[in-house]
Amino acid sequence: MSLPESLSRAVDIEKASLERIGRDVEVVGLLHDVGLGHIAADLVEALARFHRADYEGAIKFFRKVVEGLKNYVDSNRLEGMGEKRQEALLDYLKKAYHLLSNFGEHSGTYGLMPEAVLSKDIAVSSCKYIVAYLERG
Repeated sequence: MSLPESLSRAVDIEKASLERIGRDVEVVGLLHDVGLGHIAADLVEALARFHRADYEGAIKFFRKVVEGLKNYVDSNRLEGMGEKRQEALLDYLKKAYHLLSNFGEHSGTYGLMPEAVLSKDIAVSSCKYIVAYLERG
């Protein structure tokens, strides 16, 4: 027995959505595994707010994640990453933090869904990248 086409599409959309959420949440465990539990806690809060459509609240916590990564990279050597690349990564994190500081619940700015999506993408991808180097070392 096959599902009606509209129901089948709805199931596919839901499945894809759950897979995206799963990939984001997986990063939380990886952060814990490499000793960055404080950043993981902020990421959990950010993701929870994002999925409740509290975009300005989510942005606030994604900004905290980026700030935590920035502080970590500034004060620790990432084994296997060249010095120039680590300097470039730190510069990127500083600029990303500055950008996210212009979105929602901060200095009278606003943050809508597009800003929240960008904030999530920056925070999650930066976490994955840094974790990849920490797992090596």
